[in-house]
Amino acid sequence: MDLLAKISDRVNKYSKYFTACLLAALTVIITIQVISRRFLGSSLTWSEETARYIFIWIIMLGAASGLKEGYHVAITVLMDRLKGKSRKTLDIIVNICILFLAIFLLAAGVRLAVTISGQLSPAIRLNMFWVYLSVPISGAIMIIHLASEITQNVKGIFAGDSVHTAKDMNAK
Repeated sequence: MDLLAKISDRVNKYSKYFTACLLAALTVIITIQVISRRFLGSSLTWSEETARYIFIWIIMLGAASGLKEGYHVAITVLMDRLKGKSRKTLDIIVNICILFLAIFLLAAGVRLAVTISGQLSPAIRLNMFWVYLSVPISGAIMIIHLASEITQNVKGIFAGDSVHTAKDMNAK
């Protein structure tokens, strides 16, 4: 395993850990909100907004992790018919296309987060920069995962398909 693959694996590991912590926090916040509304008769002013922003982070980090682990929906009619170097070549082309999208997410996300940084959320007064920061961070993580995947596939082409990626393992 090369350095880029190790970095990708480590980033994915910490990203999934952080996502799990956010999911636990989301569960606690929603539970408190339901209990407050049901048994105390009043809704918390901050819970829905906080849950929404946590959910955005979960979605963006989960999208990056899903890309790494090959869990996104894909139309594989052509890919299923290809084997060996042809399959890896098509995978490289697809990953390069996705890489352009990830670069766009990073660049546009940074621009958006900086542009919106003066705005505060209505209920919790959180600087919206922190909410929109999920977009470029997700894009950066996707770039790391895609660079690793492309590198692995290029090595697989030149090594006679002895190098397997996460997508190869999930396809079996």
